[in-house]
Amino acid sequence: MMFAYPLAMRAFLLASLVLSLACGDDGLAVEGQVIAVADGLETSFDFAQRVALLDETDPSAGELFSGSCRRVARGEGEAWRFSIARPGAAPEGLGLARISVDVVPGSGASLAATLGQDEYVGATGANCVVTASEWEDHEEEDDDLEFDDDMRLSLDCDLAGPAGEAASVSGELFFTGCSG
Repeated sequence: MMFAYPLAMRAFLLASLVLSLACGDDGLAVEGQVIAVADGLETSFDFAQRVALLDETDPSAGELFSGSCRRVARGEGEAWRFSIARPGAAPEGLGLARISVDVVPGSGASLAATLGQDEYVGATGANCVVTASEWEDHEEEDDDLEFDDDMRLSLDCDLAGPAGEAASVSGELFFTGCSG
């Protein structure tokens, strides 16, 4: 047992190195912070430095952060889907496990945050503002959003849990390597 931890740590470091070499600069990555508050407790995704995200459909996505930033068909138009999921099982208690945001230009946005085992949902309106824009050196929002491979997502929303519990989520994320 004495060697289990060092071997596990070596395996983790090797997997991280392989992932960083495989993704290079062409893979999906995120930087920024999202904070969720419910029941007076705070939880977050805090990416002070750029972090590579595995595609959500990757079989090893449960071991490292995964996510998406892509254009998707929605109804008769298109939307941009942003998501980030924590590796492993959902945390006990209030931990932020996943956040997913669909932005439909000109129509608004819907979002869901998984806090522990519960999903909280919201949509743009009086108590929810979501913006998505291209960014280069953190340029200001462009009303005529055209999809590029670098996207900025800003949100400040009130959410409702499965039994009507209140929560809020706010923050700003910068995605690179988005697909469209």
